[in-house]
Formats: sequence, C-alpha cells, structure tokens
Amino acid sequence: MMNVWKQYWGLRTQECPCDVHFVDWLEAMKLTGKRIYHFGTGGHHVVGE
Repeated sequence: MMNVWKQYWGLRTQECPCDVHFVDWLEAMKLTGKRIYHFGTGGHHVVGE
C-alpha cells in the first residue's frame, strides 16, 4: 500500500522552494513550446501556472 499524505500542503517557499526555483529557471532559459511532466499533487506546486 502506498503511503499517501492526506493533509493540504500549501506553498511554503522557506521549507520547499524547489518548484519556485524551477519556474524561475524556466523563465531565465526563456523556454517556450515545451511540455514538461511534473509529478506531484498539492497546493504547493506552482509549475504550470
């Protein structure tokens, strides 16, 4: 059985800044027209916004 976290995990960049850093990197590289698969769930994910 998978261990699934069932509580809401909002964006807390002090604890988990990786999605914000990734989006900053994508913007700095000026990547457009690319499809990126990002696995994860929860309110803390910002990739794709």
